[in-house]
Amino acid sequence: RRLPGLVAAGAHVVVVAAHPADDVRVLAAAGQVTLLERPVLEADLEGAWLVHACTGDAAVDAAVAGWSEGRRTFCVVASAV
Repeated sequence: RRLPGLVAAGAHVVVVAAHPADDVRVLAAAGQVTLLERPVLEADLEGAWLVHACTGDAAVDAAVAGWSEGRRTFCVVASAV
């Protein structure tokens, strides 16, 4: 739900999702976001200054939050970790 606002603000957005939602696919097809259709990897955080962990899997979100903390990168976690 935050994606349209980030795009509208001019953010360079990379979405990493094994099963992306249709609205993400639409934004990717329009060239408004980069879509990597696969599970998230720690290396995906390279160069990021803000990460949204919203995979729908609390364990994956917790891993992303940990990777972010180790890199001192801001992270918003959608699940309860």
